[in-house]
Amino acid sequence: MKTKSFIFLAIFAVFSLSTFAQLKVDQFGRIGMGTNYPNSGYKCHIKGNLLLTTYPSTPFIEFQFKVGNGWPGTEIGSTVDKIAFWSTWTSYNKLYAEKFFKMSDENFKLNLSSIELPIKKLLELKPYKYDVIDRYIDENGDSLQGTIPEYGFISQEVEQVLTEIKITEDGKDGKLMDYDQIIPLLVAGIQEQQKQINSLEAQIARLIATNSLPGQGNNGNGNGNNSIDVSKLFNNTPNPFNISASISYYLCNSTGSAQIKIWDMQGNEKKSFNLNPQQGNNQVIINSSDLPISGTYVYALIANGQIIDAKTMICIK
Repeated sequence: MKTKSFIFLAIFAVFSLSTFAQLKVDQFGRIGMGTNYPNSGYKCHIKGNLLLTTYPSTPFIEFQFKVGNGWPGTEIGSTVDKIAFWSTWTSYNKLYAEKFFKMSDENFKLNLSSIELPIKKLLELKPYKYDVIDRYIDENGDSLQGTIPEYGFISQEVEQVLTEIKITEDGKDGKLMDYDQIIPLLVAGIQEQQKQINSLEAQIARLIATNSLPGQGNNGNGNGNNSIDVSKLFNNTPNPFNISASISYYLCNSTGSAQIKIWDMQGNEKKSFNLNPQQGNNQVIINSSDLPISGTYVYALIANGQIIDAKTMICIK
Protein backbone atom coordinates (compact mmCIF):
# COMPACT_ATOMS: atom_id res chain seq x y z
CA MET A 1 0.00 0.00 0.00
CA LYS A 2 2.82 2.37 0.88
CA THR A 3 4.55 1.55 -2.41
CA LYS A 4 1.42 2.38 -4.40
CA SER A 5 1.03 5.71 -2.53
CA PHE A 6 4.66 6.62 -3.18
CA ILE A 7 4.33 5.84 -6.90
CA PHE A 8 1.12 7.88 -7.08
CA LEU A 9 2.77 10.89 -5.39
CA ALA A 10 5.80 10.62 -7.66
CA ILE A 11 3.63 10.54 -10.77
CA PHE A 12 1.61 13.50 -9.47
CA ALA A 13 4.80 15.46 -8.72
CA VAL A 14 6.22 14.84 -12.19
CA PHE A 15 2.92 15.76 -13.77
CA SER A 16 2.70 18.95 -11.70
CA LEU A 17 6.28 19.99 -12.47
CA SER A 18 5.78 19.47 -16.18
CA THR A 19 2.29 20.97 -16.47
CA PHE A 20 1.98 23.62 -13.78
CA ALA A 21 5.61 24.24 -12.89
CA GLN A 22 6.95 27.79 -12.43
CA LEU A 23 10.48 26.60 -13.22
CA LYS A 24 10.94 24.35 -16.22
CA VAL A 25 13.93 23.01 -18.16
CA ASP A 26 12.95 21.50 -21.52
CA GLN A 27 14.74 18.78 -23.46
CA PHE A 28 16.90 21.39 -25.24
CA GLY A 29 18.24 22.87 -22.02
CA ARG A 30 16.06 25.99 -22.23
CA ILE A 31 14.90 27.38 -18.89
CA GLY A 32 11.41 28.73 -18.38
CA MET A 33 10.52 30.74 -15.28
CA GLY A 34 6.83 31.47 -14.85
CA THR A 35 6.10 29.74 -18.15
CA ASN A 36 5.96 26.15 -19.40
CA TYR A 37 6.81 27.22 -22.94
CA PRO A 38 10.33 28.74 -23.07
CA ASN A 39 10.88 30.76 -26.21
CA SER A 40 12.97 28.74 -28.63
CA GLY A 41 15.16 31.76 -29.41
CA TYR A 42 16.42 32.14 -25.83
CA LYS A 43 18.18 29.91 -23.34
CA CYS A 44 16.32 31.56 -20.45
CA HIS A 45 12.76 32.85 -20.69
CA ILE A 46 11.29 34.67 -17.69
CA LYS A 47 7.64 35.66 -17.59
CA GLY A 48 7.44 38.73 -15.36
CA ASN A 49 9.97 41.02 -13.72
CA LEU A 50 13.56 40.21 -12.78
CA LEU A 51 15.21 41.47 -9.59
CA LEU A 52 18.90 41.25 -8.67
CA THR A 53 19.61 42.26 -5.09
CA THR A 54 22.29 42.25 -2.41
CA TYR A 55 19.68 41.64 0.33
CA PRO A 56 20.21 40.84 3.18
CA SER A 57 23.78 42.08 2.80
CA THR A 58 24.64 45.75 3.11
CA PRO A 59 24.81 48.10 1.37
CA PHE A 60 21.35 47.18 0.13
CA ILE A 61 21.23 47.52 -3.67
CA GLU A 62 18.61 46.42 -6.20
CA PHE A 63 18.87 46.10 -9.97
CA GLN A 64 15.45 45.81 -11.58
CA PHE A 65 14.17 44.68 -14.98
CA LYS A 66 10.43 45.32 -15.33
CA VAL A 67 8.07 44.53 -18.21
CA GLY A 68 4.41 45.28 -18.78
CA ASN A 69 4.20 47.88 -16.02
CA GLY A 70 2.70 50.80 -17.93
CA TRP A 71 4.53 53.53 -19.83
CA PRO A 72 6.93 53.00 -21.47
CA GLY A 73 6.29 49.28 -21.02
CA THR A 74 9.78 48.31 -19.87
CA GLU A 75 12.10 49.64 -17.18
CA ILE A 76 15.72 49.07 -16.21
CA GLY A 77 16.69 50.74 -12.96
CA SER A 78 18.77 50.63 -9.83
CA THR A 79 18.12 51.87 -6.30
CA VAL A 80 21.56 53.55 -6.23
CA ASP A 81 20.59 55.81 -9.20
CA LYS A 82 23.69 54.84 -11.18
CA ILE A 83 24.18 52.16 -13.82
CA ALA A 84 27.60 51.54 -15.36
CA PHE A 85 27.98 49.56 -18.57
CA TRP A 86 31.29 48.12 -17.52
CA SER A 87 33.44 45.04 -17.86
CA THR A 88 36.60 44.37 -15.87
CA TRP A 89 38.41 43.28 -19.05
CA THR A 90 37.33 46.12 -21.36
CA SER A 91 36.51 49.06 -19.02
CA TYR A 92 33.42 51.06 -20.08
CA ASN A 93 31.36 49.70 -22.96
CA LYS A 94 30.01 51.56 -25.97
CA LEU A 95 26.23 51.98 -26.20
CA TYR A 96 24.21 52.00 -29.40
CA ALA A 97 20.64 53.28 -29.65
CA GLU A 98 18.34 54.96 -32.13
CA LYS A 99 17.54 57.86 -29.79
CA PHE A 100 18.41 58.97 -26.28
CA PHE A 101 16.18 61.22 -24.16
CA LYS A 102 17.15 62.99 -20.93
CA MET A 103 14.82 64.23 -18.22
CA SER A 104 14.27 67.96 -18.74
CA ASP A 105 10.79 68.60 -17.35
CA GLU A 106 10.28 71.97 -15.66
CA ASN A 107 8.68 70.27 -12.65
CA PHE A 108 12.08 68.81 -11.73
CA LYS A 109 14.00 72.09 -11.97
CA LEU A 110 14.37 74.82 -9.37
CA ASN A 111 16.10 78.21 -9.23
CA LEU A 112 16.03 78.87 -12.98
CA SER A 113 18.42 81.60 -14.12
CA SER A 114 20.19 82.61 -17.30
CA ILE A 115 23.77 81.51 -17.97
CA GLU A 116 26.14 84.36 -17.17
CA LEU A 117 29.11 85.17 -19.42
CA PRO A 118 28.71 82.12 -21.67
CA ILE A 119 31.24 83.33 -24.26
CA LYS A 120 33.85 83.89 -21.55
CA LYS A 121 33.31 80.34 -20.27
CA LEU A 122 33.48 78.88 -23.77
CA LEU A 123 36.71 80.68 -24.51
CA GLU A 124 38.26 79.19 -21.38
CA LEU A 125 37.45 75.63 -22.48
CA LYS A 126 40.20 73.81 -24.37
CA PRO A 127 39.02 71.37 -27.04
CA TYR A 128 41.51 68.76 -28.20
CA LYS A 129 42.05 66.13 -30.84
CA TYR A 130 43.48 63.01 -29.24
CA ASP A 131 43.63 59.21 -29.34
CA VAL A 132 41.55 57.50 -26.68
CA ILE A 133 42.58 54.07 -25.37
CA ASP A 134 40.18 51.31 -26.46
CA ARG A 135 40.33 47.90 -24.76
CA TYR A 136 38.36 44.94 -26.10
CA ILE A 137 38.31 41.15 -26.39
CA ASP A 138 38.33 39.67 -29.88
CA GLU A 139 36.41 36.66 -31.16
CA ASN A 140 39.23 34.36 -30.02
CA GLY A 141 38.96 35.61 -26.44
CA ASP A 142 42.22 37.54 -26.57
CA SER A 143 42.46 40.85 -24.69
CA LEU A 144 43.57 43.62 -27.06
CA GLN A 145 44.16 47.35 -26.80
CA GLY A 146 44.02 49.97 -29.52
CA THR A 147 43.29 53.67 -29.91
CA ILE A 148 40.47 55.66 -31.49
CA PRO A 149 40.91 59.31 -32.64
CA GLU A 150 38.40 61.71 -31.07
CA TYR A 151 37.60 65.36 -30.48
CA GLY A 152 36.79 66.29 -26.91
CA PHE A 153 37.77 67.86 -23.61
CA ILE A 154 39.74 66.88 -20.53
CA SER A 155 37.41 66.33 -17.57
CA GLN A 156 39.80 67.82 -15.02
CA GLU A 157 40.17 71.02 -17.07
CA VAL A 158 36.44 71.45 -17.69
CA GLU A 159 35.49 71.13 -14.03
CA GLN A 160 37.99 73.88 -13.22
CA VAL A 161 36.22 76.22 -15.67
CA LEU A 162 32.58 75.29 -15.05
CA THR A 163 32.74 75.36 -11.27
CA GLU A 164 29.09 76.36 -10.76
CA ILE A 165 27.73 73.04 -12.07
CA LYS A 166 28.39 69.32 -11.51
CA ILE A 167 29.69 68.23 -14.90
CA THR A 168 32.14 65.46 -13.93
CA GLU A 169 31.84 62.24 -11.96
CA ASP A 170 34.52 59.95 -10.58
CA GLY A 171 34.15 56.61 -12.37
CA LYS A 172 35.74 53.20 -11.95
CA ASP A 173 39.05 54.06 -13.55
CA GLY A 174 38.81 57.75 -14.42
CA LYS A 175 36.80 60.94 -14.36
CA LEU A 176 33.61 60.90 -16.48
CA MET A 177 32.02 64.01 -17.98
CA ASP A 178 28.45 64.94 -18.96
CA TYR A 179 29.04 66.40 -22.43
CA ASP A 180 25.34 67.32 -22.78
CA GLN A 181 25.80 70.20 -20.32
CA ILE A 182 28.01 71.93 -22.90
CA ILE A 183 24.99 72.29 -25.25
CA PRO A 184 23.09 74.98 -23.25
CA LEU A 185 26.38 76.84 -22.82
CA LEU A 186 26.92 76.81 -26.60
CA VAL A 187 23.35 78.02 -27.25
CA ALA A 188 23.71 80.84 -24.71
CA GLY A 189 27.07 81.76 -26.24
CA ILE A 190 25.63 81.86 -29.77
CA GLN A 191 22.72 84.01 -28.60
CA GLU A 192 25.03 86.46 -26.85
CA GLN A 193 27.33 86.58 -29.85
CA GLN A 194 24.38 87.12 -32.20
CA LYS A 195 23.33 90.17 -30.18
CA GLN A 196 26.82 91.57 -30.60
CA ILE A 197 26.74 90.77 -34.34
CA ASN A 198 23.35 92.45 -34.74
CA SER A 199 24.64 95.56 -32.98
CA LEU A 200 27.76 95.68 -35.16
CA GLU A 201 25.73 95.06 -38.33
CA ALA A 202 23.42 97.94 -37.43
CA GLN A 203 26.41 100.25 -36.93
CA ILE A 204 28.01 99.11 -40.19
CA ALA A 205 24.75 99.44 -42.08
CA ARG A 206 24.18 103.00 -40.87
CA LEU A 207 27.81 103.90 -41.60
CA ILE A 208 27.61 102.56 -45.17
CA ALA A 209 24.26 104.24 -45.79
CA THR A 210 25.46 107.55 -44.35
CA ASN A 211 28.66 107.55 -46.38
CA SER A 212 26.76 106.59 -49.54
CA LEU A 213 24.37 109.55 -49.33
CA PRO A 214 25.80 113.06 -49.73
CA GLY A 215 25.16 115.61 -47.00
CA GLN A 216 24.13 113.15 -44.29
CA GLY A 217 26.94 113.46 -41.73
CA ASN A 218 25.68 113.34 -38.16
CA ASN A 219 22.19 114.34 -39.30
CA GLY A 220 21.57 110.87 -40.64
CA ASN A 221 20.41 109.48 -37.31
CA GLY A 222 16.63 109.34 -37.60
CA ASN A 223 16.36 107.92 -34.07
CA GLY A 224 16.80 111.43 -32.72
CA ASN A 225 13.21 112.27 -33.56
CA ASN A 226 11.31 112.65 -30.30
CA SER A 227 7.88 112.62 -31.98
CA ILE A 228 5.51 109.84 -31.01
CA ASP A 229 4.70 109.27 -34.70
CA VAL A 230 8.04 108.34 -36.31
CA SER A 231 8.93 106.46 -39.46
CA LYS A 232 10.36 102.97 -38.94
CA LEU A 233 12.24 100.32 -40.90
CA PHE A 234 11.83 96.62 -40.11
CA ASN A 235 13.95 93.54 -40.76
CA ASN A 236 13.43 91.89 -44.12
CA THR A 237 11.79 88.47 -44.17
CA PRO A 238 12.98 85.90 -44.79
CA ASN A 239 16.60 86.56 -43.98
CA PRO A 240 18.65 85.00 -45.52
CA PHE A 241 16.63 84.69 -48.75
CA ASN A 242 17.29 83.06 -52.12
CA ILE A 243 14.29 84.07 -54.24
CA SER A 244 12.68 87.17 -52.78
CA ALA A 245 12.20 89.00 -49.49
CA SER A 246 9.83 91.66 -48.21
CA ILE A 247 11.11 94.85 -46.60
CA SER A 248 8.45 96.36 -44.35
CA TYR A 249 8.40 99.97 -43.20
CA TYR A 250 6.19 102.58 -41.57
CA LEU A 251 5.97 106.23 -42.66
CA CYS A 252 4.77 108.96 -40.33
CA ASN A 253 2.35 111.69 -41.38
CA SER A 254 5.08 114.30 -41.88
CA THR A 255 6.80 112.36 -44.66
CA GLY A 256 7.25 114.39 -47.84
CA SER A 257 9.38 111.94 -49.82
CA ALA A 258 10.73 108.49 -49.07
CA GLN A 259 13.00 105.88 -50.55
CA ILE A 260 14.51 102.53 -49.73
CA LYS A 261 18.02 102.10 -51.08
CA ILE A 262 20.18 98.97 -51.16
CA TRP A 263 24.00 98.91 -51.25
CA ASP A 264 26.67 96.24 -51.25
CA MET A 265 29.21 96.18 -48.43
CA GLN A 266 31.51 98.47 -50.43
CA GLY A 267 28.84 101.18 -50.54
CA ASN A 268 27.85 100.69 -54.19
CA GLU A 269 24.13 101.27 -54.74
CA LYS A 270 22.40 98.20 -56.21
CA LYS A 271 18.69 98.98 -55.99
CA SER A 272 16.40 101.88 -55.13
CA PHE A 273 12.66 102.04 -54.44
CA ASN A 274 10.72 105.32 -54.55
CA LEU A 275 8.00 105.03 -51.92
CA ASN A 276 4.53 106.48 -51.71
CA PRO A 277 4.85 108.99 -48.84
CA GLN A 278 1.37 108.12 -47.57
CA GLN A 279 1.32 107.51 -43.81
CA GLY A 280 1.12 103.91 -42.59
CA ASN A 281 2.62 100.44 -42.96
CA ASN A 282 3.77 99.15 -46.31
CA GLN A 283 6.42 96.95 -47.89
CA VAL A 284 8.57 96.48 -50.97
CA ILE A 285 9.78 93.21 -52.48
CA ILE A 286 13.44 92.64 -53.29
CA ASN A 287 14.27 89.78 -55.66
CA SER A 288 17.55 87.94 -55.68
CA SER A 289 17.74 88.73 -59.40
CA ASP A 290 17.98 92.43 -58.43
CA LEU A 291 21.32 91.75 -56.73
CA PRO A 292 24.45 90.71 -58.63
CA ILE A 293 25.91 88.04 -56.32
CA SER A 294 25.30 86.20 -53.07
CA GLY A 295 26.36 88.11 -49.99
CA THR A 296 25.45 90.68 -47.37
CA TYR A 297 23.78 93.92 -48.42
CA VAL A 298 22.76 97.08 -46.59
CA TYR A 299 19.35 98.69 -47.00
CA ALA A 300 18.08 101.94 -45.53
CA LEU A 301 14.85 103.89 -45.24
CA ILE A 302 15.33 107.53 -46.26
CA ALA A 303 12.56 110.02 -45.49
CA ASN A 304 12.71 113.72 -46.29
CA GLY A 305 16.34 113.27 -47.28
CA GLN A 306 17.39 111.77 -43.94
CA ILE A 307 18.28 108.21 -43.07
CA ILE A 308 15.65 106.84 -40.69
CA ASP A 309 17.31 103.46 -40.14
CA ALA A 310 19.60 100.97 -41.88
CA LYS A 311 19.79 97.18 -41.69
CA THR A 312 21.53 94.24 -43.35
CA MET A 313 20.17 91.42 -45.48
CA ILE A 314 21.76 88.21 -46.79
CA CYS A 315 21.08 87.05 -50.32
CA ILE A 316 21.86 83.44 -51.27
CA LYS A 317 21.67 82.70 -54.98
